[in-house]
Amino acid sequence: MWPYSLALSYKALYTCYSNGDNPYLTLTYLHFIARKEWIGSASLVYFILMPGFFIVNGILTGTGINSPIVNYNPEEILNVRLLTIPVEDTVYGYAQFLLVIYFFKQFQNRHNEK
Repeated sequence: MWPYSLALSYKALYTCYSNGDNPYLTLTYLHFIARKEWIGSASLVYFILMPGFFIVNGILTGTGINSPIVNYNPEEILNVRLLTIPVEDTVYGYAQFLLVIYFFKQFQNRHNEK
């Protein structure tokens, strides 16, 4: 999805960051530089968590309510939505999920070394 969204969104700053730089750099670092073997397991867990993500993010972006709590500027996103959720949110959430696990494990290892 990265080259596709980046090519379509060179003027859409949020999409460039959320689907371009952030996930690409995160996955590149974790897989090729840090060589973390837990990425596959973490990806499965993220997939399992997606129903909760769709419920919460759906409500925040207007699914089932009169007006959304969170608004996105249509000029800054691809404007491709899953219900009312911008598709960029799923990719951005995945990258953030991986980074939280990475830093948790890093701090856990430092704590265990002491």
